Amino acid sequence: MRLPSKDVQARVQTVYQDRSGTVWIGTDGQGAFAIAKGRVMSFTTRDGLRSDFIRAFCEDGQGQLWIGTSSGLSRRDGHGFKGNYTNDGLVYFSVRSLARDSRGDIWIGTEKGISRMRDGKFLPGPDAMRHEKILSIADDNEGAEWLGTDNSGLVRVKGDFQSVMLLRNALPSKTVYQVIK
Repeated sequence: MRLPSKDVQARVQTVYQDRSGTVWIGTDGQGAFAIAKGRVMSFTTRDGLRSDFIRAFCEDGQGQLWIGTSSGLSRRDGHGFKGNYTNDGLVYFSVRSLARDSRGDIWIGTEKGISRMRDGKFLPGPDAMRHEKILSIADDNEGAEWLGTDNSGLVRVKGDFQSVMLLRNALPSKTVYQVIK
């Protein structure tokens, strides 16, 4: 962790506020910045992040911060960062979106499909989603996840990937950048 210089210019990709009130800013090549109690801290690959290209943040049920990068996942556990990659079971290395569902599972949208982490283990998504770029994820009150994709519009996934509904033709565009609950 370092304090950034006052003349840092960063291209912001995502912003997230964790349960402690810390605001996390993910950048396109300069790592992550955390703003807490009037102090700005900077985190990069030198601190253990998988990549300095940060695309998403999400907290798990224990309050650990998960960071989606262009080269896998990083988890902040209070002592540093631990990484996850395809050899750990992640369906693809380039993470685009993260969300925690009502059961506590972490959904990981990648450039080529979706994974879900349950009890520390990765579960691959449905074969139908293997080549989809998942841009955003949100859950609903009925236990379903809604995925915004780059080419298939809006996708609804229910249960353990048992029910996948593509809404490709129901929208004016095949690209959905953000799904908001």
